[in-house]
Amino acid sequence: IGKKFNNVAMKPSLTLWYDQLSGTDQSDVTSGDWGTFNTLFDTGHKFYGYMDLFLNNVNHGTAGLGLTDLAVKASIQPMPGWTIKADWHKFTTEVDPSDSSINNINSQSGRSVDDDLGTEIDLSIHNKYNANTKISAGWSRFSADQLFNIQSGTVANSADWAYVQFD
Repeated sequence: IGKKFNNVAMKPSLTLWYDQLSGTDQSDVTSGDWGTFNTLFDTGHKFYGYMDLFLNNVNHGTAGLGLTDLAVKASIQPMPGWTIKADWHKFTTEVDPSDSSINNINSQSGRSVDDDLGTEIDLSIHNKYNANTKISAGWSRFSADQLFNIQSGTVANSADWAYVQFD
């Protein structure tokens, strides 16, 4: 759900975003089914944050538990040819980790783990330099929750990433 305000200064826009990729729960395992949606040749940063932490829903980041992404995306155009964007994402698994024996997360961690994977903030600025060149720069921060650290084998609380791109 989004709204662009083209008839006001800086042409602001605001989008509320929800996306859900199915996961494999215990009933799927018991019946021999695979319920995890595979994004295959994913261009996920366009949808699931610029840090690309969830490109492959099957093996990367969620280990078959699916993914839900609740996001708020905003942008302004302070002057012609310039756009500033800010996105906030809240990632969780679609399947409760305690309802799946795929990777037995709760026994690995020694305690109950909820479905929170973490949050990501993406800030970027884009300039249409000329008809053939677009320049972009951005910074992102992912703040990991316990489940993400268990799934990825890390202990980091957060990660930062920055880029400059000429297209």
